[in-house]
Amino acid sequence: MFSIRWLCLVGAVLLHGLEVRSQSTTFSKNVSSCAGYSLQSLQESSTGLVARLSLAGAPCNAFGNDFNNLTLQVTYETETRLRVRIADSGNQQFTIPDSVISRPPPPSSFTQSSDLVFNHESSPFAFWITRRSNPNAAPLFDTRLSSLPKTPIAPVIAGDDSTALDGFPLVFEDQYLQLTSSLPLDTNIYGLGEVVASSGFRRNVVSDGGSIQLCGRVMPEIPRPEHVRFYLEHRFNESTQEAQTHGVFLFSSSGGDIMLLTPPDSTQSLIQYRMIGGVLDFYFFSGPSPQAVIEQYGALVGLPSWLPSWAFGFHLCRWGYVSVNDTMAQVAGMREANPS
Repeated sequence: MFSIRWLCLVGAVLLHGLEVRSQSTTFSKNVSSCAGYSLQSLQESSTGLVARLSLAGAPCNAFGNDFNNLTLQVTYETETRLRVRIADSGNQQFTIPDSVISRPPPPSSFTQSSDLVFNHESSPFAFWITRRSNPNAAPLFDTRLSSLPKTPIAPVIAGDDSTALDGFPLVFEDQYLQLTSSLPLDTNIYGLGEVVASSGFRRNVVSDGGSIQLCGRVMPEIPRPEHVRFYLEHRFNESTQEAQTHGVFLFSSSGGDIMLLTPPDSTQSLIQYRMIGGVLDFYFFSGPSPQAVIEQYGALVGLPSWLPSWAFGFHLCRWGYVSVNDTMAQVAGMREANPS
């Protein structure tokens, strides 16, 4: 399994570059004038499709310089896994090396047998993912402007203008990427890092939604404060709709935020990805059970190594050792017990 610490390190480097550049460059810091992209030159294949996305208007340069041309790649990798990748056509943005996660080409075609279906609009470009087995159900992921709440929306965090929602176009700049999907109102969604929520593991999108920072951190406080991230950080979530579960994974090492919320008086919730670099490389997993989604996610990123029994338990916690003698006594006790 790839290292989350490595991902956070790369994200920190990108964030440093963003801070240095922003000192000498002025950007609008508002995406309301961003025109999005138009789809052109679509070519279908036995494994999916490739298309060119062209900037649909003048560059808005909200938080960086807009790329004029992007490449869209859609790959039906298995019957339960669909990849949607949006990257700059010149390959200037950082991408995670193939050595981190092995991604061999599909051994056969799954375009007609996959339970996940990629749908799109050309101008402005938007896409949505549906189930072949239940085509009339609400989409699993939907970036169409017609499916999203009206904007502008006041800052989610009072006093923090950066958490305002000015618009939902696809934004692809050298130091800012934005993509938004609608969600069913108060949907059942889990994941997006390690956090304690008032509703348990489930994210309460209506009352406890907000900004989720994409980087783990040490959290020594006991009990854990609610809605504050700690330790683990995965850009992965699973959601249940109509008794079927699916998963969404953003394969990116860049820092950023995820806005997960329900705007006031809205009939729908939303998830917005805000990244400070890299590309938009999404994987969708069809499940349909929660266990199946996790298995499909593990098949992609890799499974953890088998751990020795002595490594389990709170007795190896990093906290509570007040002297070297305490540590030596712990080691001696472990040797005496001789666990396998």
